[in-house]
Amino acid sequence: IATSRDIYNVRRKLYDEYQQERMSIQALLDNLKKGLFKYDYN
Repeated sequence: IATSRDIYNVRRKLYDEYQQERMSIQALLDNLKKGLFKYDYN
């Protein structure tokens, strides 16, 4: 039987992974934008 604490820990873990995923996607997009702008200006 999962206690509410177990459920909380699992949700917490999933949330953290989701946040990391989001940040790495955001970083990727930023790099793409920088790359595009660099390409425009040079």
